[in-house]
Amino acid sequence: MVLVKKFLTLVVVAGALFFLFQITVWLRADMAYARGRSLADAGYLLAAQESLEEATRLWPREPAYHRELTAVYAGLAQVSAGEEQGRWVAQAAAESQAARELNPRNLLTLKSLIPTYFALSRLDPRYSLAVSGVVQRAVALCPTDPTLWYFQSLIFLDQEEALTALGAVARALELKPDYPEARALYEELLSQ
Repeated sequence: MVLVKKFLTLVVVAGALFFLFQITVWLRADMAYARGRSLADAGYLLAAQESLEEATRLWPREPAYHRELTAVYAGLAQVSAGEEQGRWVAQAAAESQAARELNPRNLLTLKSLIPTYFALSRLDPRYSLAVSGVVQRAVALCPTDPTLWYFQSLIFLDQEEALTALGAVARALELKPDYPEARALYEELLSQ
C-alpha cells in the first residue's frame, strides 16, 4: 500500500511539473509574440521577425503567432528585391498556410491573412488566386461582415470586373452605411 501511494505521488508530481513546464513555455512564447508584435508595429521588421520566429518555435500550435509572422514576412518582402524578396514571399506563404491549417474555420485568421495576401499578390501574381480564395471562404463563413465584401470588391477591381466590384462594395455599404473606404470606392466606381 505504501508503494502505491509513493507511485501515485510520483505521478502527480510529474504531472504537475510537466504542466508547469508547459505553462512556462507558453508564457515565453507569448512574451516573444508580444515583443515581436510591438516591434512590427514600430516598423522594426527584422527584429520582429526574430521574436515571432521564437514564438512560433516555442508554441507552434498558436495560429496568431503564425499570422503575425506572415504579416512581417510580407512586409519584409515589400521592402526587399530580387532573390531576397522571393525568399520572404515564400516564407510568408508557408506561414499563412500554417496559420490556416491550425484553424481553417477561424474568421479572425482568414481576415488577418487577407491584407497579407493582397501584399503578396502585388509582388507575385500567383497569390491573386490565393487572396480570392481566402476572401470567398471568409465571406462564406460570415456573409454579414462588410469588410469582407469590401475586400471582395478590391479583388474584383484587380480582375478588372468593375460592375461586379460595384455590386460587392454596394453590399458592404448595405451592411455598414458609414464605412468610409467602401463609400469612397463606391463613389469612385459610380463616376467611371
